[in-house]
Amino acid sequence: MAVSSASKKAKTKTKSKGLPRHGNRSIVVAVSLLRVIASLGRPATLSEIASAAGMSTPRAHRYLLGLTNTRLVEHSAISGLYDLGSEIVELGVAALGKVDAVRFASEALVSLAEETGLAALITVWGTNGPTVIRCEQAQLASSVRTREGRNLTVLSSATGRVFLSYLPDAITAPFVERELALISKGRTTAAKSIEAIQSDVRKRGLSRGLGEETPNIAALAAPVFAANGRLALCIGVVSAIGFDTSFTGPPALALARTASDLSRRLGFSNGNHS
Repeated sequence: MAVSSASKKAKTKTKSKGLPRHGNRSIVVAVSLLRVIASLGRPATLSEIASAAGMSTPRAHRYLLGLTNTRLVEHSAISGLYDLGSEIVELGVAALGKVDAVRFASEALVSLAEETGLAALITVWGTNGPTVIRCEQAQLASSVRTREGRNLTVLSSATGRVFLSYLPDAITAPFVERELALISKGRTTAAKSIEAIQSDVRKRGLSRGLGEETPNIAALAAPVFAANGRLALCIGVVSAIGFDTSFTGPPALALARTASDLSRRLGFSNGNHS
């Protein structure tokens, strides 16, 4: 029996639903897999990724193989887990570099590192929470360096506490819950501790971490605000424990001044804090 022209058109329309009519559909599928891996927030198995993407395991594996070959995805031969690769981090950093806040902060980072004698960082809020996008050591001999693309904890790191204090609770809550699950304290005690952290950071305009995120490493962090009064990013200084981490010491004063200058450059004033 001949298939009518209308029937053929209907089938074609059904098959193409959700996919672009023009261009390479493989790219669309590959990008959707990258989004799935990012949303999982941790290295994942092939079956987990395939399930979250709503596709068969063999099909997901074919795409992941291509993404691994281009370094957009990393595959651990030991654990068998997949995660976002170095190339995707580099692309993300390059894209962020076109944003005024990141561009201005990048320009100020070298001076901050040279003035304090410490490594200086820019961190933004990403899919997986606080994400380091720049680490500047200038001409420092220090071996301390934080890898670009690294995710920091919300509760334990100086940078994470800045985001905890200035971002809406609805944004940070899932990350707080995940980290609290690893803490043996009761939820009531933990909640009070979180409120104390937020109050202290907002009062000082700075955050401090001493060997909590990484043993033997200390850090100071400060918020940078956009014209609308919202947190744009976080800048910080980090080194081995032993430098002056007081809130009135030279590193803290230099950091606070740099953050304030960047906020003003973005159009922020104390009167428009949301």
